Amino acid sequence: MAGGYKVRPPIFIIRRKEMIGSNFEDTLMLIDNQRIYQYYKGRLINLALAQFIWDGMPETCDRLYFEKQLLFTGKAAMLKPIGSDEWLSLGYVSEGKLNVYGYPTKIKGVGFNNANIPTEEWEFLYDNMTKQSLLEGIDLYSKLLAEIHATFRCNVQKQNTPYVVTGSKYQELSFKNIFLKIFGHAPYLMLKKPEDLQSIQVLDLKVPFQGKELLETLKITWDEAISMLGIAPAGGLNDKKERLITDEVQMAREENIIARNARELNRKQFCEKMARHGVNMTVRMATMEDVDYDLPDDMAQAEIKRAYGGDTDAQGGEENE
Repeated sequence: MAGGYKVRPPIFIIRRKEMIGSNFEDTLMLIDNQRIYQYYKGRLINLALAQFIWDGMPETCDRLYFEKQLLFTGKAAMLKPIGSDEWLSLGYVSEGKLNVYGYPTKIKGVGFNNANIPTEEWEFLYDNMTKQSLLEGIDLYSKLLAEIHATFRCNVQKQNTPYVVTGSKYQELSFKNIFLKIFGHAPYLMLKKPEDLQSIQVLDLKVPFQGKELLETLKITWDEAISMLGIAPAGGLNDKKERLITDEVQMAREENIIARNARELNRKQFCEKMARHGVNMTVRMATMEDVDYDLPDDMAQAEIKRAYGGDTDAQGGEENE
C-alpha cells in the first residue's frame, strides 16, 4: 500500500499441502505467472516515476517521493509546515469545504507513516486530468502483458513437445523422465515389454508456431501501456509498414502530444503557481540529455572518431569506395 491507494494483484494462494504431489507443478506455474505480472508492473511504474525532470525544486523537497504520491494517489502538494520556512513535497488531505470548482480551500500535509503536517502556505496538483491514480491502468496492462507473455512461452514450448501421451498410471514417472530428457535435448532409452507398448497412445497436437504474431501483439500492447503514461512508443510512426498520408502522420503526432499533456500540463501549471511563492521551478519530459553516462554505442562512435580523426560516416564512405 502506497499513499493510501492499493491495487489488488492477482491472487495466488499457496498452501503447504499444495506443495506436495501432483499440485506442485501447478503451484510453481502460478508463482511464475505472478513473477511475470510483477515484472511488467514494475517496468511501467519505473517509467512513470522517471518520466519528468524537475529543475529548481527546493533542496528540502524529494522528487521521487513527490512523483510517487502523484502516481499512487493521483495528487500531491508542496507546502511549508507552520513555523518553518522550508518547502516539503508530500501527499495531502483536504480539510474544510471545497470551492465552486471542487478544489480544496485548506489542506493538511501527509508525510511518511501518515505523519500529519499542518500548513498555511501551500500549492497542490493532480497527476493527470482525471485527478485519479494511473496505478489501476498500469495494473490492467500488466495483467494483459503477462497473459500474452505466458501464451508466447507456452506456444514455444509446444514446438518442443506438441504431444499428449496416454498410458497407465504406473507409466507416469517414465513419461515424465522422457519429457525431461526432451527438454534437455538428451537421448532417452526406455525398454518395455511388447504388451506394455500396446497401451501407449500418442496424440500429435500439431500446434502451429505463432511466436511472431504474439511478439507483435506484446509490442502493440506495451506501446498502448506507455502511451497511457504519455510516453511516445519507440520507433513511433516508423513501425508502420504501410505508407502514411500527411493527415495520418499529423493525427498520430497530435495524439502523442495530447497524451503527453495529460500529465505534463498540470505540472507546468503547478510551476507557475509556485512562482507566486518565490520558487522558480520548471518541469520537462526526461530525454537522453539527462543520462549522465555514455551508452556503448556512443563510446564506440567516439573511439572510431578518435582512431580516424574525422567523421565516421565519411570514413565509412571511403572504405566502401
